Amino acid sequence: MEHNGSGIARFSRERVLNVLALVATLCVFPFALIVFATLAAALADNLQTGVLWIYPAALLFDFIIERRLANIFNGSVVVMTGFFAYAELGPALTLRMAAALTLTILVANVYSYASEIEQQQTMRQSQRADLLVRATMAATTCLRLSTRWCCVATRRA
Repeated sequence: MEHNGSGIARFSRERVLNVLALVATLCVFPFALIVFATLAAALADNLQTGVLWIYPAALLFDFIIERRLANIFNGSVVVMTGFFAYAELGPALTLRMAAALTLTILVANVYSYASEIEQQQTMRQSQRADLLVRATMAATTCLRLSTRWCCVATRRA
């Protein structure tokens, strides 16, 4: 939080975006729990149909929830899928299924990380452009004031 001369607090753009991201995550969290419970019910009812819904759910978690929280959800989905699959398919297929799901989550994490880095770079460029615009406006104001002062001084002379 920055303070300007009038004592009014100015929030930085980054801080506001962090707060908005937190609020969005808290709003999405109940939805993610409902999706998680629905996946558990689908896996318990019919493993093959439930497994088909696990992959889109893992991607959904990765793109609507903050990455660390999404990894917690996705890790629990891998464990839950492994638990249900082991009882029905045995250890060999369960290991393959868990490996494929883990690789899918890793690829989504790489893409999510790259997207986050690009967003941060865009934010920095926007802040630099904002500073340049402010400096240009200040220089223009100084030039106008100095021109007016010169005009007033020459009229008086």
